[in-house]
Amino acid sequence: MSFEIRKIVTYTEETFIEGGKAADKSRSP
Repeated sequence: MSFEIRKIVTYTEETFIEGGKAADKSRSP
């Protein structure tokens, strides 16, 4: 159970970080 939760948390964090990087790139000229 805790392993599944950890997997979901890691996936969410990675997605959020990658999304933030993409947003920063699109914001830059």
